[in-house]
Amino acid sequence: MATHSANDLRPIRSPRGVPLLGHTPQIPDTNPFGYFAELSKQFPEGIYGMDIAGIEQVFVYDPDLVAEVSDETRFFKQIDKTPLAHVRDYSR
Repeated sequence: MATHSANDLRPIRSPRGVPLLGHTPQIPDTNPFGYFAELSKQFPEGIYGMDIAGIEQVFVYDPDLVAEVSDETRFFKQIDKTPLAHVRDYSR
């Protein structure tokens, strides 16, 4: 496992948002999945962030990065509430 210094860290890139409203107004009511799929093409790093309803959300879609953030020995994830608790059973 590689270790990185604080100097190696870079901010998570994000699409241009609307001042004060963030990215919420840009997400279409119909086919939001398609919107996020198209948006991911702008970020070949496999990760991007968005301010949705005032909450910073991080989207990870690169398989190696997904494996990194899914490592429960390094990152705590509280998913004890249904329906996500059922998903955990399939990830083991």
